[in-house]
Amino acid sequence: MKNPDLLVVDEALAPFDFNVRGDLIKSIREHMHGRGIFWALESASSVEYFEDFIVMESGKILEQGSTQELMSRDGPLKALLAT
Repeated sequence: MKNPDLLVVDEALAPFDFNVRGDLIKSIREHMHGRGIFWALESASSVEYFEDFIVMESGKILEQGSTQELMSRDGPLKALLAT
């Protein structure tokens, strides 16, 4: 992997099971420490691995903020996790 200032990942971990996804996300985050990652998740269940989150639908932002903040309210992210 090169050392980009910003890494964009678009559903790249879809073929892997949840545990492997978590390990890969942790490794990539460690490798990218101090740089940016924009990650389009294939499943909201991986939310715990990220500090900030944007929930989008049909190209529109429904909510954004720290993962902890979004998890504490009854909004779109919580609804996604409940499904």
